[in-house]
Amino acid sequence: MGMARFSWSQGFLRGSAGFWMSQNVLKNKKYFGRRPWGWARAVVAWHGYQRDQRPHAFLAIHICHLDRHGSLCSIRLLSDVTRRAHPFTANLNCYSVCGHHVASPIMGTMWPRLLFLFTVVSIVEAMLYGSLSAFSPLHLPDIGVPRSDVQAWIGGITSCASLVSIPLAPLWGTLADRYSRKLIIVRSFVVHVVAATVMLLAPSIWVFAIGRALLGFASGDTALMLATIADRTPTPRRGFAFAVVNGSLSVGSLLGTLLGGPIFDRFGFTVLLACMVVLLMAVILGLTLGYHEVPRARTTRPILTMAVESVRIITGSRALRTIFFAQFLVGTSWMLVSTFSALVITSYYAGPDPGTTVGIVLAIGGVGTILFGPLIGSIADRVGYWPMLLTVSSSLLLAWLALSMVRGLGAYIPIWAVATASMAAVSSLSFNVISNLVDDESRGRIMAFVYLPLNFGSVVGPILGGVIATRSLFAIFPAAAVCAMLGLYFFGRARSAAT
Repeated sequence: MGMARFSWSQGFLRGSAGFWMSQNVLKNKKYFGRRPWGWARAVVAWHGYQRDQRPHAFLAIHICHLDRHGSLCSIRLLSDVTRRAHPFTANLNCYSVCGHHVASPIMGTMWPRLLFLFTVVSIVEAMLYGSLSAFSPLHLPDIGVPRSDVQAWIGGITSCASLVSIPLAPLWGTLADRYSRKLIIVRSFVVHVVAATVMLLAPSIWVFAIGRALLGFASGDTALMLATIADRTPTPRRGFAFAVVNGSLSVGSLLGTLLGGPIFDRFGFTVLLACMVVLLMAVILGLTLGYHEVPRARTTRPILTMAVESVRIITGSRALRTIFFAQFLVGTSWMLVSTFSALVITSYYAGPDPGTTVGIVLAIGGVGTILFGPLIGSIADRVGYWPMLLTVSSSLLLAWLALSMVRGLGAYIPIWAVATASMAAVSSLSFNVISNLVDDESRGRIMAFVYLPLNFGSVVGPILGGVIATRSLFAIFPAAAVCAMLGLYFFGRARSAAT
């Protein structure tokens, strides 16, 4: 691809013509439309390339739209205007906006603000799930479940919600590409409000199980938030950004259990869920007003075709297949333990405030993620995602082995913190790897699948744990260690396939 050379006079004349064209294009609402919150500017770029061994130069007109906060939203080629005369103008090498080089058409300069919003949103969502995980086993006897049957019921209810989400996973990314990421993300929190309301009003275990199963329709939001962050965050900071969002899940779980314990002990489970409904409604309002979606091309392809194509992309890549299987194994190991962690803690503690104790212990696990999550992400940005992924997977395996040998709350707490931080890092780094293995066009759809292996693990882990725990509660730890060891092996296989 050669670059055409022009004299100063030719450049001046053609540049003047380009400026005149840009001004007229900007005034034409057919091509630019009304931008009530922003302003536009034409960017005139020279682009030359070789055709039939002769250099040709074309004037490519781009529109740079900046939102009301001065954040770069989009740069797009006005193909209706330029391609009609010069069909090769799509082959631009770079973009020049106000004297700055822009590496990506949708790379925002205000990504920290978006990261902050998604972090707060993820914290509130994790508070709901953390509260359900910690206090549902303690609440089931209040709605008629015999204490001897709590292990089986909690395993079945948790698996049911994950089972509902599995067949829906291919649709959320496709619908987001077809319509709006913002719409699909907000949809998740509307479902959260409905499901939490059903559970707090549930008079029996069956109604409670229906409310828990409704949460399966709320999946896909975190994956789409990660895809949006991947689009807008500079590549050198992407590992840090992913670690912050994934770490916020542990922070939310920490807050949900730490604050929820005293509420549960004094007012009951229904009051705790009522507080969560209020927070979730505030999240819906915050997303509606605070998340400004980037203008981008909308596909008109059939939804089912796009979903099938996404599945083919994953199954056609050996690296993606292997990573997803490794995620499933690690997710199974996590759900084997976390589903029954409240029962393990109360087996160590027989005092008057079991809810508060469970909340404190699980919250300490979240502290480990707060302290080490962003640090691990920043290190991975420098040394590579694969080495750190294998390191934290090994750390998770060692934590399960250690918990297999302890029988006291004092030894359990620090090891649990290591396991929680390791699991959050495994999720974050595996998402980084997957994001880097797919192109920009399909990233949103593929990232919608990243929680699918964990959803499968959320089905298998509680069921397997329920079978094991009815025989020996502490046997869940060696079983989790076996799953984590297999996951570590397949992460290594995936690294070989990717490189």
